[in-house]
Amino acid sequence: MDREDKNTLIAIVAILLVFLSGYVGIHIYSGHNPYFSLVTSQSMQHDDHSSELGIIDTGDMVIVRDKSMIDLQTYLEGRTTGFGTFGDYGNVIIYRGDYGSSIIHRLLLQIEVKEDSSGKYASIPYLDAYPSWESADSPGTELDPDMLREDIILKDLGYRGLDVYINIEFILSKTDAGVSGYVTMGDNNTIIDQSSFYGTDFVIAGLVTEDRIISVPVIEIPWVGCLKLSFDGRAYIVDHHSPNSLPSLGFFMLGMLFLVLSLYVLYIGVITEKRRKKT
Repeated sequence: MDREDKNTLIAIVAILLVFLSGYVGIHIYSGHNPYFSLVTSQSMQHDDHSSELGIIDTGDMVIVRDKSMIDLQTYLEGRTTGFGTFGDYGNVIIYRGDYGSSIIHRLLLQIEVKEDSSGKYASIPYLDAYPSWESADSPGTELDPDMLREDIILKDLGYRGLDVYINIEFILSKTDAGVSGYVTMGDNNTIIDQSSFYGTDFVIAGLVTEDRIISVPVIEIPWVGCLKLSFDGRAYIVDHHSPNSLPSLGFFMLGMLFLVLSLYVLYIGVITEKRRKKT
């Protein structure tokens, strides 16, 4: 084997090692199997008809981490600490809903359900630091965030500045005393998952408890999931919610192809020049 063939072999081995290192790195970093999750709904989008980098959109893939490797923060806590993911405060999670589906939504707030002689009540950490919230039934009434028995409204919440109704009474009716869990909501939704407004077809009746959390999305891989949805005959989902995703993926792939071809041409040029000098 001459020197040029050895250099070619070394280059191939180096490329394989890069891919292998990437796989091992993702395995260690994620701590969860599978490492990826495909997004098939619009509930986390920040634009109703377009995909955006850094936001979880229809047709995206996300790299996830095991919940044991993340110190979860809610939207309310994130507003205090400054921590945010995917375009807003707090963590996004993937959890099991009441009907077996996997749901990717943001942690809005945490509720600890407690009980005294008057019955169950909700304690909500970081609610006292939220700038604008009030009783849903008696606006202006002073409430204790550590002892809530009535529904409340969080004003100017999220990237759209919504007034979001928190169904405290409904949640308490569906949750045992001593249980702690999360209220969740999609960034593109207008009501929380634990809302009585869903009727009997609610996303999840009680709180999202620790045992329901499947994984925690940490990195967005834009557009890649569009291919799987297209192969599965569900391209209409992407066309409806994020029609710019497939064209963006196409331009990205063409750019990567151009880069690879440019590097190949450069490599061939270097080899050719070496051969010319030898002769």
